[in-house]
Amino acid sequence: MKKEMAVETAGKGSRRNFLKKAAVVVGGAAGVMGFPGVMRLSAAAPIKWRMQAIMPLVPTMGHWKTILNNQDDYGWAKYIDQLTQGQLKIEVIPPDSAYPGAEALSNIGAGVVECCQVMPGWYAGKMPEAYIASGLPFTWKTCFEASDCYYNFGFYERMQKIYDKYNVIHIPIPTQEVEGLITRFPCKSYKDVKNKKIRIWGPFGKFIEAIGGNPMTVAFGDQYMAMKLGTIDGCLTGAVGLEQAKLKEVATGMVVDPNFSVPVKAILINKNAFNKLPKDMQESILRESRHYFDTTSGIAQLQHRYVIAEAGKSHGVIPYTWSVEDEAEVQKLCEKTVWPFYASKSPECANLLKIVLTHLKTIGRYHGNV
Repeated sequence: MKKEMAVETAGKGSRRNFLKKAAVVVGGAAGVMGFPGVMRLSAAAPIKWRMQAIMPLVPTMGHWKTILNNQDDYGWAKYIDQLTQGQLKIEVIPPDSAYPGAEALSNIGAGVVECCQVMPGWYAGKMPEAYIASGLPFTWKTCFEASDCYYNFGFYERMQKIYDKYNVIHIPIPTQEVEGLITRFPCKSYKDVKNKKIRIWGPFGKFIEAIGGNPMTVAFGDQYMAMKLGTIDGCLTGAVGLEQAKLKEVATGMVVDPNFSVPVKAILINKNAFNKLPKDMQESILRESRHYFDTTSGIAQLQHRYVIAEAGKSHGVIPYTWSVEDEAEVQKLCEKTVWPFYASKSPECANLLKIVLTHLKTIGRYHGNV
């Protein structure tokens, strides 16, 4: 994705002048959006950070120059460089090169690197609230619903207080993926999952149990061989896994509707490093990153649909749509067993779920008690 920064200054002075206005133009499929920013430029040497990526850099995907996950670390790092007029430069290093990805929370808190992109469900064993924060099954249907809940219902502030205990600042990334079930068996109904071994992540263990399957823990990179060898019958992941993990070569189908969840990934930033930044830079990063990720989330939907179509053409992968009745039944199972299970993980999990349910009730998608 190409990005350009157009800058107006108060006069024709040097770069030491205050930046009065900034417009960030995000090109390509994202369209054009203007974001206000007031920052102070100085002649001081740029601040340098390192960021561990969540996935390897993939140069192309279809007619896009990169894939969504790369836009959320490599792309974000470049965006921050432009947003700060080169005053904050972030070097992106490969996944697992500084620490194991699942140990991001403690390593970012300790300052091993200054920031990373991560899926919070990876460290839910240490921070159970991450189960709720990463998007429970059959709660948010769109990235905009997730963002609305985070920023307009107090969810972000409550989660940040939890991250404060780990010396971390977090920036949520609600992602409009096609999050479904990639299978080696026909899956026209949730009832077809009964007794099947399914690879899960984060808050999906109880979900697979609720619909009759057997949850299995398998690393993202190991899914291919696990499916090929029959260790698992399917895996719960985003549709880009068909391409990125080559699952299209071993899968026969994917449940693409309903969308099981809106995964909320996150940028984690070491709090000490963040607090050393100028105040106006801190504010700009938090404010403008939200808009940046709104844009990349829209691209995610396109990329996932593209991958599903291509997997069907090249390998005969069948897209499955569950009936409206099935979806309603699964929703009820989640309300009855899945959501309460994760709410019971800690008192704060229960408080976070109340916020989610209040939000869903407000937008007319939940009719039970809060």
